Amino acid sequence: MAHILNAEGEKLQKAIELADNICDLLKVNQSVQQTVTKVTFLEQVLYAKLEALECCCFDCPTDNSEPES
Repeated sequence: MAHILNAEGEKLQKAIELADNICDLLKVNQSVQQTVTKVTFLEQVLYAKLEALECCCFDCPTDNSEPES
């Protein structure tokens, strides 16, 4: 995620340097905002999966013996 955010920051810096008008800057800003929003959503999904995995896998008993009949 850090690399993506860094790349988006560099994109903004380059756009500011090269933009001829405000419309160009607004388009780049919208693109960056969409990317950051999607990455944030992906991080939330991955975190939720991790929580579900921890709940299912790490709450199991640590005793590997057979259950008594």
